[in-house]
Amino acid sequence: MDGAELILRYPGLPDEFAPRVPTAGPAAYVIRGGPWDGLGIAPVDRDGVPHLVVGDTLTLARAVDGSESRYAVQGVPGPPAADQPAADRSATEAAYRALLDRALAAGGGVLEPPAGLSVSDWVGWASRQQVVLFHGTGDGGIEEFTPRRTSYEVRDHAGRGNHDAVYATDEGWWAMWFAVLDRDRVQGSTRNGVEVFSSTDGRRLPVYFFSLDHRDLARRPWRDGWLYLLPRAGFERLGVVPGGPPSHEWCRPAQVAPLARLRVTPDDFPFLHGVSGHDDGDLLRLGDLSRVVLERGLAVRFTPTGVAALIRWDDTLAAVSAEYLSLGRKWMPEVAREFRPDPDGGTWLHLETTGEFVALLHNRYTELVQEGWFPTGVQPVPAAREA
Repeated sequence: MDGAELILRYPGLPDEFAPRVPTAGPAAYVIRGGPWDGLGIAPVDRDGVPHLVVGDTLTLARAVDGSESRYAVQGVPGPPAADQPAADRSATEAAYRALLDRALAAGGGVLEPPAGLSVSDWVGWASRQQVVLFHGTGDGGIEEFTPRRTSYEVRDHAGRGNHDAVYATDEGWWAMWFAVLDRDRVQGSTRNGVEVFSSTDGRRLPVYFFSLDHRDLARRPWRDGWLYLLPRAGFERLGVVPGGPPSHEWCRPAQVAPLARLRVTPDDFPFLHGVSGHDDGDLLRLGDLSRVVLERGLAVRFTPTGVAALIRWDDTLAAVSAEYLSLGRKWMPEVAREFRPDPDGGTWLHLETTGEFVALLHNRYTELVQEGWFPTGVQPVPAAREA
């Protein structure tokens, strides 16, 4: 609190860029500045802990002081542009422009930067031109991106992260994170993104945040990867919350062919040494318990509201089933879970949800069947029994 206004301080953000919230007058409790500009906030108390609810959607807890704060996700301001003489700046701009023109005409092919050109600096420059979108991955052989989501974004309160769509961003450095992160070597969650803040005198400052569970970060799970440049046509820019200011995340519900692809390395990623380490705690425990369930999987049925998995019930599963269901509700509240005995003597795990989450479950369990987790495969849903 500073006088008649709240100051929303963000880890790693200089105070002069922190959003302000007047506490009196016609704009009381409406955020001014930053990614949530214009959204209302409401202070609430939850079990004695003060929170702020932003735009009736996002809930922000007060920052933790003391030892627990060592796992806070830190924001990192974007690197400043290189200070060059005017003639050198002109030559650099021309080289950047020429490479972007080649990308737009590449027909999806591999883009080869000229010797001496900084890939990181060019990606930052190309992002500022607002001409293309970016998508990062470890797969360099994609000829067409198809909407098919199998991963789940936990606690997606803003409603952006779990669409059955092709995702992209207008911030190339953000997309580069997905290119150089070897997700197969990461057990916990990832937290990542970019938000733009402004000072009272009109200066803008993009702040990036990248974080892994601290145990994953210690393993340095980096790889070489690919940054794809995509056309903007057909993509929808998503809001930071439904109906709120625009984010830097875009999605498209249909296939799209890339304009070009660029090979990148961890050394090209400008925030490699600014990655934070958070603590996933019981989210990792949920992963361990999910594996206990999968190891006992026998068959799968796809239902109109999700999936049902035939599970071999034993004492080990019985001992952890309640904890598995409880953590599932905590981390994935959109999916209802229940073990149900079958009249024929088996036990089925029912996962039920609505909307786009149904397709997500179907896609994910199709992958699990293909990976051999359910040896009996897919079974048809039985007809309703006569009363």
